[in-house]
Amino acid sequence: MLLPRFTYLRPKTLDEARRFLDEYGPSARLVSGGTELFPKMKYHLETPDVVIGLNRVQAASPRTG
Repeated sequence: MLLPRFTYLRPKTLDEARRFLDEYGPSARLVSGGTELFPKMKYHLETPDVVIGLNRVQAASPRTG
């Protein structure tokens, strides 16, 4: 089975990921590894228009006070 067509976005920051979520709303899904989403997409149980990959997002630095 093939995956349905979708746009894959690769934000570099959490703010950029949030902007993508705001822009695409419920038609977007977050993925970090894809162990659950992609098999569901193959069987058309999930068909997002946009997949936002989080693997490039840098962890936030802890604030020192």
